[in-house]
Amino acid sequence: MMAVVLPPTGGGAPAQTWAEHWIEELRTSLPDAPRNERTALAARLSALLLACARDEEADVLLLDARRDAARGRDPLELATAEIALAAAAVSRDDEASAEAHLVSARALLPALPLRLAARAWLVDSQRSRLAASPAPEPHGDLDAVADEAFDPDELFDLAAEVVLERALQARQRGDMVTAHELLARAREVVERSGSLRAVAAFELEAASFAAAAGDVEHARERFRTAIEHFRAAGLRRDEGRAMIRYAELLAGHGGTEPGDTAASWLGRAHQVLGRAATWRDRLAIRTGFRAFGRRVFDRIMTESTVRRIEAFERARGALVNALARASHATDSKLTDLELHLDREARSSLAPRVDEVREAARDRATSAMYAVADLDESMRDMVELIGAALFERDRLRMLLSVLSEIDKAPDEAALPPLLARLASPLLDADRVVVAMDREGRLVAAGEAGQAAPGTEEGWRDPE
Repeated sequence: MMAVVLPPTGGGAPAQTWAEHWIEELRTSLPDAPRNERTALAARLSALLLACARDEEADVLLLDARRDAARGRDPLELATAEIALAAAAVSRDDEASAEAHLVSARALLPALPLRLAARAWLVDSQRSRLAASPAPEPHGDLDAVADEAFDPDELFDLAAEVVLERALQARQRGDMVTAHELLARAREVVERSGSLRAVAAFELEAASFAAAAGDVEHARERFRTAIEHFRAAGLRRDEGRAMIRYAELLAGHGGTEPGDTAASWLGRAHQVLGRAATWRDRLAIRTGFRAFGRRVFDRIMTESTVRRIEAFERARGALVNALARASHATDSKLTDLELHLDREARSSLAPRVDEVREAARDRATSAMYAVADLDESMRDMVELIGAALFERDRLRMLLSVLSEIDKAPDEAALPPLLARLASPLLDADRVVVAMDREGRLVAAGEAGQAAPGTEEGWRDPE
């Protein structure tokens, strides 16, 4: 059992989630933090906000941190902000922005301090995984970080992230021995951290390791534990993505409880992620519904229709990312403008520059809401397409059934023929066509097989 630092409860007030507690703690600490620690603190806070799917708050926080670092002309603080922006971008499936921010950070500090190099490596590793490209070489040992002026809480969190990422890399390349060793080490680091998010991330990687090793039952248990930890912590984005991964396991091996199906977990992931779902999240959910969904609409989508829907999702993702990049670029250019003004002009124009900055952010937010409205229309259109395809297939099947009936040589051949034809129409395991003979039902035609013990159940359908 891992030790976890939970928020205090008392006074009859509603209990905070773990994430809410630490977001409040970090927000309270931020204004009074030493200048050289403020950007790193903002980066930690933004990572929590992103995990909670509170993207707008995270963006504003990081852009303000970058502006303050630029005003202070501190390359270390600026590089910290750029790497935090890169991590935010990759969490939203915007690899191009993540790469641009990393390039900026490395231009500011060609020799990054170990903690920043580790953060940059994490972003690079996640980018390579999303792009299905070779993973970067594992980062060195973080024990040396202790020699730096470094927040111990951040050290433990960072060490846990790095060792779990290395374990994931080893698992994906099939090196299960190394992956197991790294997981054992990760457990020690996570226990020291006391972070519920780190505990949940460990359970998630342990579940993936168990699944890769063929221990499906253990994998199911660890997935459910990870999801429950993410839910209890209030980490909505992490929870939804863990549900998608669990659904992928269930798709291949099934569940052990009623409702423990790929389709049901995909439905939960869809609800949990909501508008925070990235284009990859949405595609994973939609593809899963098509393969394992319970609705007929999900299963009858043609390949050409699916390709067009996928193209829309990618285009939508590109639009959302372009809007975010435009907002960030505007903010950055306004900061550059401030820095190039002399002291007198800066003091007089600063309020106007801030007004422009706020207006640009408001416009970007409005554009995001417009994209959300577009999503609603697209979902309705997909439902309409599904309904049209369903009606087309049903009409085609009915015409085929009528054609088969028309070929029946005599009346006696109709009952077994009707049973055979009705089975796919009703999606039934067994169909019985019965005739009333002097008040008694007699089977005149059958198709399919009944479950053991239910062979005569058709006589009494109640």
